[in-house]
Amino acid sequence: MPKFLHAADLHIDSPLRGLETYEGAPKERIRGATREAFEKLIAFAIQEEVRFVILAGDVFDTNPLLATSVYFNRALQELTTRGIPVFIARGNHDHAGIVPRGRTLVEGVHIFSHDYPETFELEDVAIHGQSYPSAAVHLDLSLGYPAPIHGKLNIGVLHTSLLGYPEHEPYAPTSPKTLAARGYGYWALGHVHRFEHLVEGGTTIVFPGNLQGRHARETGPKGAVLVEYEGNRILSVKHQSFDVTRWHLLEVDLAEGDDETLLRSLVRSIEEASATDRMEKRLAVFRLRLWTHRDLGFDLRERLIEALTHLEGEVWIEKIELRRAPDHRASSEFLSALGELTDQLLADPHTLDELEARIESEHFGGGTPSDQALLKEARARAFGEGGDRDLAPLLASALELIASYARSGKR
Repeated sequence: MPKFLHAADLHIDSPLRGLETYEGAPKERIRGATREAFEKLIAFAIQEEVRFVILAGDVFDTNPLLATSVYFNRALQELTTRGIPVFIARGNHDHAGIVPRGRTLVEGVHIFSHDYPETFELEDVAIHGQSYPSAAVHLDLSLGYPAPIHGKLNIGVLHTSLLGYPEHEPYAPTSPKTLAARGYGYWALGHVHRFEHLVEGGTTIVFPGNLQGRHARETGPKGAVLVEYEGNRILSVKHQSFDVTRWHLLEVDLAEGDDETLLRSLVRSIEEASATDRMEKRLAVFRLRLWTHRDLGFDLRERLIEALTHLEGEVWIEKIELRRAPDHRASSEFLSALGELTDQLLADPHTLDELEARIESEHFGGGTPSDQALLKEARARAFGEGGDRDLAPLLASALELIASYARSGKR
């Protein structure tokens, strides 16, 4: 079956601000990670013999150096000389108003116009897209995209925040329903730095996430998606990891014990969390968030680095955050108050309704499509499809669980 590769948010040569302040940081390895990840993507596309590659915005970071542009064009030639065309929609970081201006000189690379939606046709595929004219686009660009071309797989390419994500600017806002209404089979999106796979009315909508994590807020596997299709139907969407440096936020409860016991526990947690990265020859970068009830009697960072010498070159500790874990071991007064609260809530259906509404508003109101789908699934599991939404037994179980943890002192 034919396949294509969809990536976005490469941010090639993105400046890693503040890295110089970290003594012993693997600066060159981290600084070169965006290029290495891109080279892995190209090698994979060639190996898989994909029909084409889509890059849905933010290939560069703001104002790229000329050397970065030259590198990018040379890298794309690895694809185009093998007959693999590349389709690019500019985003907020690499919009049409920054250098390098105009179209690339590489034959077989197509950049969508920033003035209007443009369509490129292959034998069995029509690819529609529009680039950003400037850094901030607040209109729904998808509304101007053309009607689907009959008899082909129609793909829309767009750099967008969809309905909004807290960590991203609300650029080119739209909704899954609006995208599905265009009648395309697949929407290749960019801008959101995590993998999201949605299906709306028979239309597949995908954020591949960024290609390479660049800091502690971009944790977990990063890469692109391999899409297999037949005719005008999407058969599969598979996330492929291409990152060469993977960022982790590791939270550890340091149990009671002497200093050596705590240190051994922490080393064991890091070894376990980095096992896959080490096996796949990927640098594992950790921000540690440690919860403890007491002050540590030693220089934790120094001792930890000494204890991790056997993992040198495979693991780097970016930062250690010490958090004071509250003592949750409950008094009899607390347990008594919890029991009274349980009785009051269960005796007042009106208060229960208000509690459910507040939970939905605070935790799911304005949430992403994935959040709404999660809420729907949770309701179905809790109450059954179409079942009575009786919150009382769930609340009773939850409060009993709180009481159990409180008695044991667990966080």
